[in-house]
Amino acid sequence: MKKYFSFVLALIMILSGCSQANPSRTSSDSGSVSGNANAQHSEALGFIMIRGNEILEDIREVLTMDDMNEEEFMEHVLSAYPRVPMGGTGITKQDFADMLERFDSMLVPVLPDAELSYIEYSPDRFYGRFKLFYVTEGGESYRFTFFPFSENFYFANMISNYTNETPVLLYQKEESNLKVYENNVYDTPGACWYCLDISGKFYEASFSNNDLKAGIIDKSMISAQDVYNDLTLGPLNEVPWVDRSAS
Repeated sequence: MKKYFSFVLALIMILSGCSQANPSRTSSDSGSVSGNANAQHSEALGFIMIRGNEILEDIREVLTMDDMNEEEFMEHVLSAYPRVPMGGTGITKQDFADMLERFDSMLVPVLPDAELSYIEYSPDRFYGRFKLFYVTEGGESYRFTFFPFSENFYFANMISNYTNETPVLLYQKEESNLKVYENNVYDTPGACWYCLDISGKFYEASFSNNDLKAGIIDKSMISAQDVYNDLTLGPLNEVPWVDRSAS
């Protein structure tokens, strides 16, 4: 009997040691989507949000005049809240200059009658991403997130890590080099999520409208073709903004 209990005790100790030496792998260890998403969307890192063309041009003018030091510039930007929310830490005056340079030179997804509500920029040393949020007078909203500063900008590099499986093709428009795939990462009420391949570049995208938000229609009733059939690429600095002058 003593030998039996000694054996059991030894076995428990061995198993316990193995468990500590080889803990359960987290989603980030395995390279799964949730781990990557957590790394990309952590709120600890810095980003800039611009909510209107007026404040964007104000920042451009201040940078052009270049008569403010770092502290004075950041105080000026902070005084413009909530038109210029910032998240995390580490944003600098140079980051705003870099954002404007890219704003003036980038081609982005655009849709007829859709106006910019806000843009979000995170420098390469942080998220390395842009977010664009469009709305229409009819209550439709479109969001695009992309990573133009890394290999993640290329669809072939990003999609397998993002979805962790072979994506399902929902719609293809060859003349626009557009492919719309199912997005199995997000499942939020009132919004449809997609992965877009536009000329070989990866975009995380979502769509919503008033009926989806109110629960009047189900997401299964939304066609990817209807959502993105008129999508094209255009200069970001030529996209019209929502008029907030009356608000």
